[in-house]
Amino acid sequence: AVLDATGDPIGVLVVADGANTLTPTAPGGFDPDSAQGQRRLDDALAAGDTANLADVAVGAVGRDAYRVVADLVGATPVVAHELYRGAPYGVGYFVGTWRL
Repeated sequence: AVLDATGDPIGVLVVADGANTLTPTAPGGFDPDSAQGQRRLDDALAAGDTANLADVAVGAVGRDAYRVVADLVGATPVVAHELYRGAPYGVGYFVGTWRL
């Protein structure tokens, strides 16, 4: 409500881990099924897909932050731009921008 009430442009930086079980040396151990969940999360972020973001973030360490993003943006269309996706140290990371 506070963000909606201002007439100023607002930027929000969200930092959240994806799955932390993508490799045998990952901090959460290794779960071979987590790669598919991470791919779905990355794809939703790359597409600006707020409708599915909270659902696909279920296996992510930062799932609550992804839910906040989905709620904050709601059904407003976004222009998404992917800069990076990868899993250094066995943890899924996505870097990108969303513009409303």
